[in-house]
Amino acid sequence: VSQALTGSDVELVGRAAGDPSWSEEMRAHYLEVPDDPRYQALARSIIEEMLPPSYHDEPIAQIRAITFWLEREGTYTTSVGHTAGKSGDPTADFLFGDLVGYCVHFSHAATMLFRSIGLPARVSTGYAIPELARRGGSALLLTDAFSHAWAEVYLEGAGWIIADVQPHSSMDSPPPLPDADLTRLLGE
Repeated sequence: VSQALTGSDVELVGRAAGDPSWSEEMRAHYLEVPDDPRYQALARSIIEEMLPPSYHDEPIAQIRAITFWLEREGTYTTSVGHTAGKSGDPTADFLFGDLVGYCVHFSHAATMLFRSIGLPARVSTGYAIPELARRGGSALLLTDAFSHAWAEVYLEGAGWIIADVQPHSSMDSPPPLPDADLTRLLGE
């Protein structure tokens, strides 16, 4: 179960990463990362840059620092793809390349950075659609334009916490809202 945080990050300070009831196999699954030292080196560099030393080992601070760094440094566009390239790893191609991509690229990059420093993480998918799309009704018309991917990190006692990277820079316009008449018709 994923949870959207309704409180503040302050409530998550001091919570350990992971769940002590997990088996070693489950813990290893959520910490699996490519055999590439650049992931951990970049994650540590981000933490050094973004956080005061007293927060270097605080999971929620690490999550927010990495998420903010990706938002600041990355550029959103759906017009590019990343291949495995020479490394055999499309996430490395994106993260250690131009940092230009869409939600799938950002969510996988965040997940690998989190995992590289011991934060159990996963990629989740679904839809992200603005409330405005309801157009005053009770129905939502979901289209592939609103499909989305985000990272989640497990914190003890809180569950899977969403870490959704929203790049500050975008080369794309927001997708148009679904047709209002069609949305109302389907809602009826």
